[in-house]
Amino acid sequence: MNTPGKPGLPRTLAQRRAYAAWHNITDDAKKDKDAVFQGKYKTLARGLSAMIQVNGLAETIAFLRAKAGKKEAAKSEHRMLYNHLAEWLGLQVFNSARNPDLVSLLLQSSDSLRLATAESLAYAVWLRRFAEAELTGDDG
Repeated sequence: MNTPGKPGLPRTLAQRRAYAAWHNITDDAKKDKDAVFQGKYKTLARGLSAMIQVNGLAETIAFLRAKAGKKEAAKSEHRMLYNHLAEWLGLQVFNSARNPDLVSLLLQSSDSLRLATAESLAYAVWLRRFAEAELTGDDG
């Protein structure tokens, strides 16, 4: 993604975060025309940083997975937010495939947990910004 000479591709980490968050919102969350779903996702995205700061990243991930339910095909704002976070952390922090099992990766070492927490907080800022800007629905 950081190819020299190719204009328009994100070069800095902050640009890559923004680019990924933008596509998560516009390609996934906004694609769902259901205003109620978009409002629920927007509310979750707005509170993600606070959840991570208050409860910790591992606990927040466990919460999102639990609320997502058992069925993979089930439409859930919790599942979508978990998938967005898992994809980003998998690529940026753990160098793994899309949607890794974050709980097991986070529990490997305290260093990986600290790094993933810092990265999650930075990424959550962009998710919140784009969710607020692009999604419709009652977010209250």
